[in-house]
Amino acid sequence: MKTAFLLLTLSTATYATPQQQYKVCTSDKDCNSGFYCRPTDDGKFAMCQPNSDKPASSGNGKQWAVCKSNADCNKGLFCKPTNDNKFAMCQPNESCSKLYGQCGGKAFSGPSCCGDGNACKYVNEWYSQCVKASHAMDSEASCSNVSVEGDATYCVEGAICGGAGDKCPKTGDVAVGDCIKTLSSYVDVGKCVAPVDATCQTIKTGAMGCVFGSSAPATQAPATQAPATNVPCTDAPATQAPSNNGQCAENYSQCNGQNWPFGVCCKDPNFSCNKKNEYLSLCEPKAKAMDADASEVAVWQQCGGNDYKGDSTCTQGNSCVKINDWYSQCQPTPTASSRFATWSQCGGSSNNFNANGKTCRDEDKCQKWNDYYSQCIPK
Repeated sequence: MKTAFLLLTLSTATYATPQQQYKVCTSDKDCNSGFYCRPTDDGKFAMCQPNSDKPASSGNGKQWAVCKSNADCNKGLFCKPTNDNKFAMCQPNESCSKLYGQCGGKAFSGPSCCGDGNACKYVNEWYSQCVKASHAMDSEASCSNVSVEGDATYCVEGAICGGAGDKCPKTGDVAVGDCIKTLSSYVDVGKCVAPVDATCQTIKTGAMGCVFGSSAPATQAPATQAPATNVPCTDAPATQAPSNNGQCAENYSQCNGQNWPFGVCCKDPNFSCNKKNEYLSLCEPKAKAMDADASEVAVWQQCGGNDYKGDSTCTQGNSCVKINDWYSQCQPTPTASSRFATWSQCGGSSNNFNANGKTCRDEDKCQKWNDYYSQCIPK
């Protein structure tokens, strides 16, 4: 009898630990030593299981899949740690990050979306941030504005043509400005799409510019350009003598520009042909061409030139750059070597950061997000 009782006791002791496997649990504390609380595949509940306290990722990125960061999860999901922080699983976005909150980055676990119509902007591999949608297209964001000869303005990543590189819009790129129905790229109201890849070439002015096809020879001087070159459209009366076939433009339509084949005039006497750049002039209300002297000129708009009578002060962060004797344009002011560019890191311990005496631009402020990361953002 004693022998049988001893064998039964040893048998019970031997299997006491394995009996923990499959026990329903809510945390590792519910399991014996060497066992850990792991969720089932459908995430409905968890059971005690042996071995690793951090189960390997399933790699499929679906809901309930074990993950290390948002990068392991499919779109619309984010990597959410369990309550005991032993591991994390892909879960639907419960709420989106607020303006200027983090929304992505290497090893980041948290909401991958932005609320209130804001956009998640990539800063570097360690940090993405919710910014205003308009700022996502800022001159120092991930793309820079570049105009195509005789067409609209596009936002292109990298060093643009006419600047420090040769990047131009590619087929399918959507314009961000100057889209009108007379352009070959026009597809719908307010939407222009690049029909082909633009290339960086020498344009009529002698400068480098993006072109769909071949640029006009530098020696070519179309008769339609003479009025715009010698006398800016904003000073010409609505009854000015049209060139070529004399067809005047409708309100808010193109009325002049390089190789423009119709009359440099507007049908409506209350509208005037206002020059935007050497490629584009628009019929706009006369009152719009005579704003108060104290107003400022927006980026990429005219700010000077012979016979120009408009405002010459650019909005903050931009400078009036002379293109030729007849045209000057507000362009983003290059960041000084002693300043950080907009959206750059300006503090924190991440990336072994050292400011080396540099500060944010005057129009920006250094916003501290946490002890690891501070950033230059628009005021």
